[in-house]
Amino acid sequence: MEQEKPDNKKGPIVETKLAKSKNGRYVIHRTIITDIKPLKYYITMIERPITEQSGEVQEEPVV
Repeated sequence: MEQEKPDNKKGPIVETKLAKSKNGRYVIHRTIITDIKPLKYYITMIERPITEQSGEVQEEPVV
């Protein structure tokens, strides 16, 4: 079974839904943001050590 690679070069998928509450007094605005990244990206982020200096987290480029 072959899986297609997601085309996420355009950024995350944003869905917006509007609905009225059951009693009709409110508008419900729901936003769903779907961001697809390879599993290897998340494993790399989890395994990176957290470095702190002066209470601030230092950012390192991910390669």
